[in-house]
Amino acid sequence: MKRNNRSFCQLFFLSFLVIVTTLITFSIISVEARKNNNPHHQKMIKKRLPKHHTRGRASTPSPSPSPLPLTTNTFDIMSFGAKANGISDDSQALVAAWESACKVGGATVIVPSKLKFLLNPLNLQGPCMPDLTLQIDGTVVAPEEASSWPKSSLYQWINFKWLQNFTLKGSGTLDGQGSNWWTSSSSSEPYNYDPQKKSYPKHIPYMKPTAVRFYSSNYITVRDIRIINSPLCHLKFDNSKGIQVTNITISSPENSPNTDGIHLQNTHDVQIQHSNIQTGDDCVSIQTGCSKVHVHHIMCGPGHGISLGGLGKDRSVACVSDIIVEDISLKNTLYGARIKTWQGGNGMVKNVTFSRIQVYDVMFPIMIDQYYCDNQVCKNQTGAVVISGVKFNQISGTYGVQPIHLACSNSIPCTDVDLIDIQLRPSLKYKGLLQQAMCWNSYGTSHGPLLPSGIDYCLKSGGSGLIKRIARGSTIVLQQNCTPPVRRNFISNFWDALSSMTPLVSNQRYAAIHKGSQNATVYAFAQCIKDLSKPDCDLCFSQSKTNILRCSPFQRGTIGGRLFLDGCYIRYDHSNFFNETSVSGEDKTVCGTKDFGGDRSVYKANAMELVRNLSLEAQKKNNNDGFFFSVGSLNHRNVSVYGLAQCWKFVNESGCKTCLDEAVNRIQSCASKEEGRVLSVGCVRYQSYWSRIRQLKFRVEK
Repeated sequence: MKRNNRSFCQLFFLSFLVIVTTLITFSIISVEARKNNNPHHQKMIKKRLPKHHTRGRASTPSPSPSPLPLTTNTFDIMSFGAKANGISDDSQALVAAWESACKVGGATVIVPSKLKFLLNPLNLQGPCMPDLTLQIDGTVVAPEEASSWPKSSLYQWINFKWLQNFTLKGSGTLDGQGSNWWTSSSSSEPYNYDPQKKSYPKHIPYMKPTAVRFYSSNYITVRDIRIINSPLCHLKFDNSKGIQVTNITISSPENSPNTDGIHLQNTHDVQIQHSNIQTGDDCVSIQTGCSKVHVHHIMCGPGHGISLGGLGKDRSVACVSDIIVEDISLKNTLYGARIKTWQGGNGMVKNVTFSRIQVYDVMFPIMIDQYYCDNQVCKNQTGAVVISGVKFNQISGTYGVQPIHLACSNSIPCTDVDLIDIQLRPSLKYKGLLQQAMCWNSYGTSHGPLLPSGIDYCLKSGGSGLIKRIARGSTIVLQQNCTPPVRRNFISNFWDALSSMTPLVSNQRYAAIHKGSQNATVYAFAQCIKDLSKPDCDLCFSQSKTNILRCSPFQRGTIGGRLFLDGCYIRYDHSNFFNETSVSGEDKTVCGTKDFGGDRSVYKANAMELVRNLSLEAQKKNNNDGFFFSVGSLNHRNVSVYGLAQCWKFVNESGCKTCLDEAVNRIQSCASKEEGRVLSVGCVRYQSYWSRIRQLKFRVEK
């Protein structure tokens, strides 16, 4: 009996334990279930989980943080604390997502759509696991105030480096908010960096950042995204290879300075295609160290076209080769297909093709400029980056200023330049700016049809077979068997003379220069009419230097030219004309187109009396400044005439008398017209109205 009672008690105790255990387990499960429905508890769980944890289902992105990444290899920056309000700094959230994704092969970092993220300057760097992707579907903005950027972050906004097999893509926008930088771009004031605040409280920095930069990265794809309003370059590749850029949009205002669209430097094996670029500078800029670059199906404009260079700045070595630019549309750009190099540089540009390019109101559709200078004054230097093997093929449309501008170095010509099927018509919008094509020291072949037809003379026959280059270091020796070396030396001396005259004219209002020796000597002279102010003299001489190129030796093979403007004179020749005193057949008598509207007989008599008196007075050199010059007016019977007479500086008193006496005789043919001039070694002029004649030195009354 006792044994039975004991067995019953044991059975009851075991049953009781089972029931209690079941109740406790059920209670715990109920509590956990309630906790899991509590949002606060979910936050606590999230804090305890590692950042790469992928437990849970994907949720639709919203301004509130998503609790977990979408999949095991997808990293939404909302899961890493991004606020997505466009005001709070989301840089650390992106960096945290990047660092987590970097460790996972084939991972994708997502910047979700319909949201705005503020990013301060940051680095996203490798090395990472292969096939990493950053997908930007939302809007990402840079700090709006330029003065808030720290000094260490002025080179770029978003910097990718040391990456392999990486893709940047998405339907979103990267906005550099560069307007504050552009408005201050002309400021040359020094930095006012405050090390405590780490900012520029008073002045915006002179240096400006690139929006997106890839450094030392290989096999990079950028596609579908939009980059706008960069302070400087929009998208830059430096020291990289294997680049694919497809279907992107780049946009900034036409007046935003130095905002290149895509900038390549020391980068190889590049393909840029099917994209739309609108900027304030080059749509695509190809710099030193680039090779095997293919740019095609690009819509460019506004901007400065597709450019190679500037190369060779500060005597540096620049090498660019194997470039193909084709199937391009350029609209309202300053330049079209352009190669630009600095004087004094070294290196070579070779094997470049510009093909099937359509231009619409492009100012300079075809350009090689070996005198590139982005400063107000650049030193004239010998030596240049060698340019060889450049083809311009099937370039058609409308131009605003000059169809072709080939200005090759006077010491190292461009060779193997081909012009093929060029069809360029003047734009109806820019009639007043049109100039003839300019070609100098460029050798190659032309293949029709060519429009304008005159561009056929641009290229001289020759090339690799006729101009042999022997390069040893930075020394380049030219051997020619077709074009006389005399002409090449004459061209060089011509440019040296123009360059030497500029500071002299600015300082003393005239210059007389000779350069070279024997039959390659160039004699050059320039002078302003004495009544011009210094700024007007500088402006007139600058314009005369530009216009004299119409009769320059590289343009038409001429050996002399002269140009008269309303206020200044410039002349060059192969022979010494400094002692010339007679009015030769090349000098001109220019009469006005309108007859005087009043009493012509009185006007004619007054005009002749005035120029005779001015001529006599001008022959007396002014001891104060050494000029043969006089200016004045005459009024008789209520008919006024204004005039001046001046001899060029190099003429002595006897020569001035001979010149002006003959000039007075020749001007009689104009005397019934409102205006007349004799343009010669000396200058005699009269007119019926007061304009350029600034100061009344004396009056001649009859």
